[in-house]
Amino acid sequence: MTFRFSRSHQEALHTCPRLCHLRYYDRGHGWESTKLDLHRATGSLTHAMNQRVLVYCLNNDSIPASELIDGYVTTAIDDYKQEAMQRGVNIDEMGDLLFELTRQSALAEALCRAWVRVRLPDILSKFKVIAVEQEWDVPLDPEGTICIMVRLDALLERRDDADLWVLEEKTTGWMSEDWLESFRYSSQTLQQVWAVEKHMKRACGGVLVEALYKGIKRSDESGKVTYYSPLIRGYIKKGIPPFDEDELSWDSSNARRKGWEPCDVWQWGKTRDWVALLPTDVLTQQLFSREVFRSGSEQEQWARQTLAEQRRLSTAIESLKQPEEWMHDTVMALDFPARLNADCYSNKYRQRCPFLAVCFSGLDPADSGEFRPRVTHHLQEREE
Repeated sequence: MTFRFSRSHQEALHTCPRLCHLRYYDRGHGWESTKLDLHRATGSLTHAMNQRVLVYCLNNDSIPASELIDGYVTTAIDDYKQEAMQRGVNIDEMGDLLFELTRQSALAEALCRAWVRVRLPDILSKFKVIAVEQEWDVPLDPEGTICIMVRLDALLERRDDADLWVLEEKTTGWMSEDWLESFRYSSQTLQQVWAVEKHMKRACGGVLVEALYKGIKRSDESGKVTYYSPLIRGYIKKGIPPFDEDELSWDSSNARRKGWEPCDVWQWGKTRDWVALLPTDVLTQQLFSREVFRSGSEQEQWARQTLAEQRRLSTAIESLKQPEEWMHDTVMALDFPARLNADCYSNKYRQRCPFLAVCFSGLDPADSGEFRPRVTHHLQEREE
């Protein structure tokens, strides 16, 4: 029997073993919130748009025309809004749902169009896209009893030397040099390079991290949230739309000029035109790139440690199937202990663990109405 895990499984385990169990293994499937996490969903929406763009690049080795991108954007937004309206949204400062979904859709569209305009031409000049969202099952042991499920955003081949590179896209509301440099030490980039070399039987040069910055988000005294990103917020001369180009500006210094006022340009429904109007240097300030290299010794150490870790985990999962209650309690205490500290309520990202009430109040995920069985994103798990 093969025991499978993914990067997300392992990251959850390292964050909190109990979180890992509740999210991925409890009752044989794990749990997720019935409501959509809007913070994650905006990144997923941007990713869905860019994924369609990359598929076109894969098939044509060129950038899609603007009309095709219009279709990619519309389809992705329709799917995003439909899911959000069906599930509801898990966010504290939510006001009008449709308003927020439209704003997040505009932000995702602006990020996609900015990336296509500024970063994609440079990427395609150096690399050829050879795979998009391809899923692999990569064994860590010769017998194939422990496998990691891998799905890359895209796999690239460098034009000048045919080296393989992983393309990894990230959307973030926090940008710093330390955050970008952290990918040099990230388990994700380590896993990706290792998986490519094992599966493709070819050298992997590294990971090209593409970071798309969502901008600063602030709340005023009334609780109203504003996104201070030039991708969706600008300045206009006071008056009534439509405006000429000389009556529009992305320069925040206009906030102090007489006769000018800030505006959320996304509410005009012209995100495409606004991004096309923005200068390249403004767009570049929202897009960051980092080439990450991982050594062979790092890969070997990760594979050796991970194999031992996941073997122990697979044994624990099998032990939980035994009927003895003492066995269950012992395994949970030893292999899936709850963190039970302040990070459960507010971690470094000021986010609460979704299973806070489960660990602290004894809430049963199956009876709470707050959770549903986890929907897997990996083909191998779906088939099983």
